[in-house]
Amino acid sequence: KLQKTAHFKNKVYERQWKIEGLFAEAKQNHGLCRSKYRGIQKFQIQCYMTALVQNIKRIIRFILLFLYIFYERNEIENNIYSC
Repeated sequence: KLQKTAHFKNKVYERQWKIEGLFAEAKQNHGLCRSKYRGIQKFQIQCYMTALVQNIKRIIRFILLFLYIFYERNEIENNIYSC
């Protein structure tokens, strides 16, 4: 019954496009369309490294956004107080 509710369907749809986007980025930009090494363990390491790169990119994007917002706010405050 839960799976037939609109709320559940919306959550599943949202999760699918978010996860699919991450997999598409890994495949297109980070070489996960083919394994570079033989063996499951080596492929697992490749997957971990790809996920690490994606997370580092996300962290850097967050830090830059925070610094940009912080810098803009300080510039506005400095302009207000200088008048």
